[in-house]
Amino acid sequence: MIRRPPRSTLDRSSAASDVYKRQVHGDSSMTASMFSNLVSTFLYKHRFAPYFVNPIVAGLDYDSVSKTWKPVLASYDVIGCMDKDNVFAVGGTGTELLFGACESFYKEGMGPEELFEVISQALLASMDRDSLSGWGAQVYILTPKELITKKLLTRLD
Repeated sequence: MIRRPPRSTLDRSSAASDVYKRQVHGDSSMTASMFSNLVSTFLYKHRFAPYFVNPIVAGLDYDSVSKTWKPVLASYDVIGCMDKDNVFAVGGTGTELLFGACESFYKEGMGPEELFEVISQALLASMDRDSLSGWGAQVYILTPKELITKKLLTRLD
C-alpha cells in the first residue's frame, strides 16, 4: 500500500503514532503522556515556520501501580511549549476569560453530568464576553469507559 505524505497536523500525528506502534512497542497503543510529548516536539520542530494552532491534548493513562486511570491534560503555544495541568486546560480567543470561569466553577470529584454543567457554565460565561468566540462548542467528557459528546449552543448573532 502506498501512502501519501502527511499534510496536516492530524496526518502527521497519526503517522507518528503508526510508526510508534510498528517500530517501538509492537502492537501497543501510544499513551496520552507520550502523545502530548510528541505534539510538543512536533510544534517545536516547526518553530521557525510555525503552525498557528494552540492544541489541547486530553487523555487518560492507566497507572498499573495504583490500578487507576490518571488524567493527562496539556495545552501548548505555537512553538510547542507545553503547559501540563491535570485540573483543566483552556485555549482559543477567550483563554483569559475561560481561566477565571474555570477556576471559580471547578471542584474535585465531580461526576460526568455535574462536570458537563460546569463546563457549559464556564463556556457560556466566557463566550458572552468575547466577541470572537463562536456560536457554540462541542463538549467532550472522557471517562475510562466512554467518551461523552454533547453540543452546546450559544448566541447566534
